[in-house]
Amino acid sequence: MQSLLRFLAVLVAIAFVITTLFVVVMCPWLKVGSRAELYKDVLANERIYERMPALVGESLRTAAAAREHADGDGEGGAHALSEALRELDAEDWNTLLGAAVPASVLRAEVERGLDAAEQFLHAGVATDAAAISLVEVKRRLAGPPLTEAYAAMLARKPPCTPAQWESSMGVPVSCRPSPDQMAEAIDNFGRIAQAMAGELPDSIPLLDGLERLAGPEGDFAQIESTRSTIRQAEAIGHWSPVVPIAMALLIALLAVRTFRGLLLWWGIPCFIAGVIATLVAGGFTGVGIAMMNGFATADLPPDAPVAIVDAILDVVSGLVRALMAPALLGGALLCGGGLAALVLAFVLRPKAVPPPMTRG
Repeated sequence: MQSLLRFLAVLVAIAFVITTLFVVVMCPWLKVGSRAELYKDVLANERIYERMPALVGESLRTAAAAREHADGDGEGGAHALSEALRELDAEDWNTLLGAAVPASVLRAEVERGLDAAEQFLHAGVATDAAAISLVEVKRRLAGPPLTEAYAAMLARKPPCTPAQWESSMGVPVSCRPSPDQMAEAIDNFGRIAQAMAGELPDSIPLLDGLERLAGPEGDFAQIESTRSTIRQAEAIGHWSPVVPIAMALLIALLAVRTFRGLLLWWGIPCFIAGVIATLVAGGFTGVGIAMMNGFATADLPPDAPVAIVDAILDVVSGLVRALMAPALLGGALLCGGGLAALVLAFVLRPKAVPPPMTRG
């Protein structure tokens, strides 16, 4: 009977290691994968908001170049736009777009949208916050912030030649007009910016109409199914630690008879699970991210927007690191706790009793 109980305890210990690995490695993905706070932290840590002007500039340059190539002859409006965009470097984009959409404004609106998306996924309610407000952007576009940024950008440029001034149609971007022409250039640029601001809506809805689409019937039942899956995944992530705890108690019930036995029967599985979890999480964080970056950038065409690809990879890598950090910590705690239990069990091992001395 004792041998059967020990055999069952070994089987439960193996199952304990497997379930503990799942809990340590996968639970962070299940519990916080759909939470807005995760994405807020990653976007802020990777400085996406500060990098956004340069990313938008590269995207516009790439799109204009592609359109010019599609036009074939490279002349006309597409050619003029492409040339103008090429003349703006990363510092220029940071100056202009940074003035129109500061990182603080962009971050506030994106985080508000993430909060609204989380609320919709979990509660099924599309609130008024589920929209990106453009009121502040329009105010800055049509007001002094953008024209002052334009003037500061021109101040860094070399003087305009008469041909450059004429070809710029009164709005130069690659050269500095003369003092007499500067006021005209700023005024022309301001009128263009005001026209752009007038074309923009006050807000861009993100979840418009999704309350209606999320009904349990019809062609849009998949939305409700997705929400249900998210709730189930979070419930599994929340309650799954109960399983290995129950298995640990079952091991103690089946095989433990002494305190030293408890240390051994709990210490060995915890140490093994901790070592494997640490190796899996560390390998996925280090080697996995390196392989992903290598595969993603291996076959990029020469004209690919490298900065945009790098930003996407940085966000994905940041998500992986944020989700694997609890796994690394949990694996290290299990490994350390299991090792401490084994050391204590070694210290408490029964001392050998010397045989009684006999008189010759």
